[in-house]
Amino acid sequence: MPTLAEHLEADAVPMHDLHDNYGPLLHLVRALIGVFPDCDSYLEIWPPGFRTYNLCVPNFLNLPASVIAGGELKAQMGLAMYVASRTADCPYCAAHTGSFALRRGLSSQAVSGAHRTEVEQAIANLAEAMASEPSTWDRSVVDELGKHLKVDDIEWIAMSVGMMGFLNKFMDAISVPLETEAINDVAEIIELDGWDIGKAGWRNGDAERDPSVVPVDSIGLYARMVRQGPKATMIERSWTKHLPKSAADLRRYLRDERNVDVPVLSRMRHNKPVRGLAAMIDQNLDPATSVVGLGNKALAGLIYASMVDDAGLLDIGRSIAVANGADEATIDAAIAVGADPAFLLRSNDEQVSVGDEHTQAVVRVAHAISPSPAAMTDELAASSAEMLDAAEMIEIAVWISVLQLIHRVSRFHS
Repeated sequence: MPTLAEHLEADAVPMHDLHDNYGPLLHLVRALIGVFPDCDSYLEIWPPGFRTYNLCVPNFLNLPASVIAGGELKAQMGLAMYVASRTADCPYCAAHTGSFALRRGLSSQAVSGAHRTEVEQAIANLAEAMASEPSTWDRSVVDELGKHLKVDDIEWIAMSVGMMGFLNKFMDAISVPLETEAINDVAEIIELDGWDIGKAGWRNGDAERDPSVVPVDSIGLYARMVRQGPKATMIERSWTKHLPKSAADLRRYLRDERNVDVPVLSRMRHNKPVRGLAAMIDQNLDPATSVVGLGNKALAGLIYASMVDDAGLLDIGRSIAVANGADEATIDAAIAVGADPAFLLRSNDEQVSVGDEHTQAVVRVAHAISPSPAAMTDELAASSAEMLDAAEMIEIAVWISVLQLIHRVSRFHS
């Protein structure tokens, strides 16, 4: 059933405008999965959201190196991304990551789980443990994978699952409509794995599953990526040129400029995702571009952190909230909302009150977006659209999605 995306569709930015401004970025993604994703138009409703997405994907996937010279690792990352998406019950991401894995050379049997090698199953176990809520995380899944792969490769697989923390949360929360081409790419996987496109297929109704021949990586693909790569890098540098280089300096910058400390930045082994994550946080906590307000954003983050019981994210939320004028009672109320699974089932009079009417609308949206899968209903989407504009709702969803990425990566590095 369509939910938030239908209410946001009128504000979605036309694809031709995105091509004019970000053409190289869009063409790189199309090379990877065969389509221009519909999510782009929704993310650009709040432009830092689109920037966040495009800082996330190339840096956490190590593009273009992972595809051009990645060997078996690129297909292994694709498998991990697919399993994480299925675990999070995000059909939009399951379709795109299934297509990604097939295009990197993995068989449909390996993707779906109909037949996996020992190392493929170990990768799937890691992805499932990182993405599960409530948590099933156990360090033994890393030890098992360590029997087969190098430490650096294991972390790239974990970074791909972390990246899907962002994508799974956003696509499911908004219920971004799935492109017909993507459905056709993974029609065989859908049949083998027994899932349905669900709410992600609302625009296409009962779209036919017409299995297509999915092209695998080729010299032509690599040439397209090499051609677009420098232009895409220039766009990214325009967003990140003010940031320092090292993990320590990035943590210091975020503490000084954005009132937040993210310890996992110092634990990650590879510089690209370190810098990518710092840039994502920087984009999201810029007071000049926030439309919902950093104080409200902090409360939304506290609700998610409380729901997944992540002490590190609670510290992040508190720090941002205090820096933006929230008192302890308001912070405690937001945490209580996140800890109450029945919050949205209560009448308005019975719900814990957090701030004014506008803030309370933020709280309801945050509570609906935070679980996996999201609990956003059409009724709540409609009532929220009366209180919050489209950019505000995208900003809330993007921030909680960033927090889910941090949650997964921190779980891996615990």
